[in-house]
Amino acid sequence: GEISSGYRESGYLPQAVINMLALLGWNPGHDKELMSKEELIELFSLERISKSGARFDLEKAKWFNHQYLIALPDNQIAEMFLPELKAKGVKADRAYVEKVCGVMKERVNFVRELWDQSAFFFEAPTSYSEQAVRKRWKADTSDLLQEIRVKFAGMTGFSEEQIHEVCQQLCEAHGIGFGPLMIPLRIAMIGDTKGPDLTLVMHMLGRQEVLARLDACLCKVDYPGEGQ
Repeated sequence: GEISSGYRESGYLPQAVINMLALLGWNPGHDKELMSKEELIELFSLERISKSGARFDLEKAKWFNHQYLIALPDNQIAEMFLPELKAKGVKADRAYVEKVCGVMKERVNFVRELWDQSAFFFEAPTSYSEQAVRKRWKADTSDLLQEIRVKFAGMTGFSEEQIHEVCQQLCEAHGIGFGPLMIPLRIAMIGDTKGPDLTLVMHMLGRQEVLARLDACLCKVDYPGEGQ
């Protein structure tokens, strides 16, 4: 199974494993579950060892690892993530990788899950979710994206606030909510409807990359039409 190959090979952090194993057959007499090695040593007593057999819970093990992962500084997570990026032939600025790790660590239990969740930060999508397009692409979607592309190209800065403001102005001008613009925009940037805050994603990608991804999407995706 996932564990039998070894905790380290499965991506568990040492401090998470120590904490988890300590609580398998013993409890500290209170509800706190996250404890450093020093705390565990200080609190340990033979009296509190459980008489019944310990039961390993895979979901709980993942929870422990998640807690320790999100508590790590972003530069330490980046240090573990960089070899995988290198193996995939991705050349990325270290500060950028650290920022991606900071944005995405809440969404994963293990460093090895980061690539799957954050590949769009490093590579433009080469395909777009058919289901998402079928559900979200309307007759005027491509026109809206063409319009926002012109707005983005004409902006002096490209901060999160500026991106949000330009998108909001366009939606107000058309009398629509954020959804009809932002969801197709997300599909253009990421290839699907997943991912963190889109204004943050676009700010991190930078204007040139955002424009390139919009152009690529507008070339490939078109209104599927009713009843498709």
